[in-house]
Amino acid sequence: MEKNPSTSENEVIKCKFCDAEVANEKCMFAIYKRVIDSKEYYFCSEIHANEFEEQNKKEF
Repeated sequence: MEKNPSTSENEVIKCKFCDAEVANEKCMFAIYKRVIDSKEYYFCSEIHANEFEEQNKKEF
């Protein structure tokens, strides 16, 4: 998920790869962040971050 500066503390965000709900950006242990092509994305796990980056490598 691309970072949304207006995300509130209680708002749920979703994994960019599998669409699973994860805690908001305030919780550093519940999500995995990755910066790809100067954009911040959120994932439910490192595995999904790696898979998303690999699948989209040609697009970036």
